[in-house]
Amino acid sequence: MILDGRNEQARAAAVEVLASGGIALLPCDTMYGICGGVPDTEERIRRIKGRAAGKQFIILIGDRSLLAEFTVEPVDERLVSFWPGRVTIVVVAKKGGTVALRVPDDEFIRAIVEEVGPIYSTSVNASGHPERGTSAAIRDSYGDMVDLIVDVGDMVNRLPSTIVDSTSTPYRILRQGSTRLPEDLART
Repeated sequence: MILDGRNEQARAAAVEVLASGGIALLPCDTMYGICGGVPDTEERIRRIKGRAAGKQFIILIGDRSLLAEFTVEPVDERLVSFWPGRVTIVVVAKKGGTVALRVPDDEFIRAIVEEVGPIYSTSVNASGHPERGTSAAIRDSYGDMVDLIVDVGDMVNRLPSTIVDSTSTPYRILRQGSTRLPEDLART
């Protein structure tokens, strides 16, 4: 199903698809994302994207208070102050290893996450290939693989979120994206 993002029913349809274990291509903060509920849709998203096991997806959460669900370690308030926003923070995961989290700035996707709960989000492209930003390319390439596409038009030439690793000191920028962090906070 493809819905125009200006359609009032697009948000409700996205909530319904994600809450029922489906996959949706949704406009996120900077580009379209392949989205699905945590943890049930991880393998299906991997197949769609062609991503090997072990490489994580960003998890979108609705509010910073949900950090406690994912990590037992405190997260530097200077980093969390960028939320909601285009900064993804890698933290020590409760279950071991790390997890990458973001509270999205875009009201559409944040409202969905607040209603559904945490969702995976990864760029719309095959692993190792450029992102698909035009709605026509997305429909053509992924229309048969997902349960819903919310089309808001082309989202091209946009930088992704900035990813910062907070598990080491000094904090390291793993991917410089659309938000610049002060050098005294994180280094590349």
